[in-house]
Amino acid sequence: MHFALPPRKTYQPPPYLPRTSRLPGLRRTRLKLIALGGLVFLVFIYLVTRSGGSHHATPISRTPRGTPPVVIVTVLDDSKYSKEYLEMVKENRIQYAEKHGYKTLFAKIGDYELSGSPGSWTTVVAMRDALTKYPDCRYLWHLDATGLIMNPKLKIEEHVMQAARLDELMKKDFPVVPPDSIIKTFSHLKGQDVDIVLTQDKDGLSSGSFIVRNGEWAQFFLETWFAPIYRSYNFQKAEVHALEHIVQWHPTILSRMAIVDQRVLNAYGKGARGDEYKDGDLAVRFPECVAAGAQACETVSQSARNIIFFLFVLRWTRRALWKLKGRGLLGTLAEVYTDVRRILYGWFLRMPGVRTRVRKQVDEALSKLQTKLVPANTTRYLTLPKEGWTEDAVRKELEALAEMDHTRWEDGYVSGAVYHGEDDLLKLQTEAYGKFTVANPIHPDVFPGVRKMEAEVVAMVLSLFNAPPGAAGVSTSGGTESILMACLGARQKAYVERGVTEPEMILPETAHTAFRKAGEYFKIKIHYVACPAPTYQVDIRRVARLVNSNTVILVGSAPNFPHGIIDDISALSKLALKKRLPLHVDCCLGSFLVPFLEKAGFETVPFDFRLKGVTSISCDTHKYGFAPKGNSTILYRTQALRAYQYFVDPSWPGGVYASPGLAGSRPGALIAGCWTSLVSVGEAGYLASCAQIVGTTKKLLDHLQHASPSLASELEVLGNPLVSVVAFRARNLNVYDIADAMSAKGWHLNALQDPPAIHVAVTLPIVKVWERLAADLEVVVEAEREKERVRLVEGKKTRGGQDQAGDAAALYGVAGSLPNKSVVVDLARGFLDLLYKA
Repeated sequence: MHFALPPRKTYQPPPYLPRTSRLPGLRRTRLKLIALGGLVFLVFIYLVTRSGGSHHATPISRTPRGTPPVVIVTVLDDSKYSKEYLEMVKENRIQYAEKHGYKTLFAKIGDYELSGSPGSWTTVVAMRDALTKYPDCRYLWHLDATGLIMNPKLKIEEHVMQAARLDELMKKDFPVVPPDSIIKTFSHLKGQDVDIVLTQDKDGLSSGSFIVRNGEWAQFFLETWFAPIYRSYNFQKAEVHALEHIVQWHPTILSRMAIVDQRVLNAYGKGARGDEYKDGDLAVRFPECVAAGAQACETVSQSARNIIFFLFVLRWTRRALWKLKGRGLLGTLAEVYTDVRRILYGWFLRMPGVRTRVRKQVDEALSKLQTKLVPANTTRYLTLPKEGWTEDAVRKELEALAEMDHTRWEDGYVSGAVYHGEDDLLKLQTEAYGKFTVANPIHPDVFPGVRKMEAEVVAMVLSLFNAPPGAAGVSTSGGTESILMACLGARQKAYVERGVTEPEMILPETAHTAFRKAGEYFKIKIHYVACPAPTYQVDIRRVARLVNSNTVILVGSAPNFPHGIIDDISALSKLALKKRLPLHVDCCLGSFLVPFLEKAGFETVPFDFRLKGVTSISCDTHKYGFAPKGNSTILYRTQALRAYQYFVDPSWPGGVYASPGLAGSRPGALIAGCWTSLVSVGEAGYLASCAQIVGTTKKLLDHLQHASPSLASELEVLGNPLVSVVAFRARNLNVYDIADAMSAKGWHLNALQDPPAIHVAVTLPIVKVWERLAADLEVVVEAEREKERVRLVEGKKTRGGQDQAGDAAALYGVAGSLPNKSVVVDLARGFLDLLYKA
């Protein structure tokens, strides 16, 4: 431990002198004068503030905007390091800064006036200079010239300074100076209140790599550190021992300081003086080279280059081994072949002649699509009306919009999409919506009723899925947001608890595409696992082989969207427990059906929180919960898991901001409609709906497999669907021709790919017309068979999945035949553009 004021060699304290007899009288006279002067000063200040107006009375502290987020400060010493070495150090900082939008400040010994103090004090002045040049930066990171940034993927804001991350990292009630300082870090300090982050090595506090949060406190800290009293004392290690002194004996500084493990931002190349660098650490320093001289630093820098190259080779070797372990040799070679073929075909499509022809065909397809989506004979409103319409005019236009030509979901001709549609419930939902049209749950004090309803909706859904005590959840705008939040929470959990910076998830090929969106949005690498026939469930053995140290979440569906199959959640749960990984079960489609299967007397399998490995479940209340569109829930086994999806910003100038998910403002009216649906239908109503919907699904399944010989001989049902979705493919015909023919009869079914198939999601409207659906399917299959027989007699090529005729056949036929699907991507993007064409 270093004492507060270490003795100086030339320090000789003067002897105390006795007071003279005139001192008391003189003191009294001076005190009177001081008191009078102070009174006059206070009156002057009062008058100035009164005359200046109330708007000047309270000073406003400025919060940095965070542009740039971080400034990296490094002091360079030409006398200790060669020019080549210093250039390498600068390039290392610049590349990292450019990657994340940071700035750098390089100072040299001698750039600043130090009044005779050692050159190492340049560090403090350079930090002050950075605050002057970048007043809106959020953080300053000092990394001295002996250090190199080794993991450029890590961001300072997330890796160190995020409040939740700091709560995990910082050492509380810990000696400030090792090994046994009586001054310790605060035990009650929160991450959001930390203004400086330091590390320790075996000698004490290290100033070679530390982070300061910009603000008034930072200015006070740097001014205190650079005070002449500390620079004038003969500290053995100059500014380092001065730093140890001020953090111990200045409570204002100690109360804002966090000490973290050395490897978080200050690992050493050798472990003799501190924690040794390991792969994945943010930075490495070689402080021993300074004492050994410039040549030693050159050697160290070469060693650093070798380490970087070795780690690069090690990383890719490890990834290759993981790939071989997960896919096997043949599977890996097959993936490589597929990737190479896709890349080469992509180059072919970009060749001048080919690109022009492809673009022409895409434009023709989009033009045809525009004719359907954007009718030319309608009145378009592209600017605000000069005067507002009358209520009758608005109602008339709304009626016309509702009656536009569309697939008749009201008659049960649409697979999925509308799950209830009965007038009584619609009327009640509309009434609830009207009462809470302006409500916004971001203001719970203004709309307490919405807060209460939202909390109760989450509680009801938790109970439906047998959640344990302490479970929690959040309402969302739909299944996609629920899945996004589950993936984000898993990524954040792995980062905070295990330091995972290259997250990966293992996904059944049939899992909802929202998981793929989460992978793209949140930079999570996805490993796809096949769901082979005849069960079409995810292959658990392949999932197990793909697990590695970067895996952040496993996924199962109950049921999946394409085929309506429930994965083996029990096996996934056991694997998740064994590997200590989160397991998310997607029940968005199963929603309020799968929890009632057993009570309704249907076959079921374990899938919910009764399985110990299940950590989160997504459930759409706007599907078979019959709530208005825009309602879903994400459920977690514990509140701690839910907290990983929260966003909290304590330093925004607009005030402390917190939101539970992606959205800020949310429509309270939709929450009211959801709550209304749940309490009006009730458990008995949902049980009856399950009996109707799943019962009808079983009838349709029996008709496809047994009751209708013509369908049973041609159509093959995929797997063993237990809920409301039936998927089938054709044995001899082109299944997309069947889809187009059903569309011509007014049905809106779902075309699938890999394998080519069609699925029907049974809803309450379909329950009333399923026999008509089955009859039309029989007619269509017979008609397609007759077309095949005619082609055969005429000597023409049979369809059998080869040529493309209708829209579905053309789209999915092309998509299935191309090794590179960039053409399909262009079509899809064009379709999205058309949705916003007025």
